[in-house]
Amino acid sequence: MKAVMEACYGWEYFYDEVDELVDELIMAHPLKTRLIAEARIKTDSIDSETLAHLLRADLIPQAYAPSAETRDQKNLLRYRSSLTAMKVRIKNMVHSVLTRNHIEDRGFRS
Repeated sequence: MKAVMEACYGWEYFYDEVDELVDELIMAHPLKTRLIAEARIKTDSIDSETLAHLLRADLIPQAYAPSAETRDQKNLLRYRSSLTAMKVRIKNMVHSVLTRNHIEDRGFRS
């Protein structure tokens, strides 16, 4: 049995749950699925019917769905990157306060 879902915010949970229940789960690329993107009436029932027709005709433009392990690694790297950016912002704020108050920076480098 095949199933199709549109890539959207929070897709990972639904993808992992449904992937165990079907033989093949295809994630449709939302921008390349033009029939849905350009529809004047946007409802979940109309969109799901359109996706079902495209799946039957084997015309689904696929989006990349990384494995759970790859997603975990990417999330960890994103988190680490955000912490590093936060550290840099805080350091810059401290340097700004010191400069504004004419306080010499005496080796504050860590």
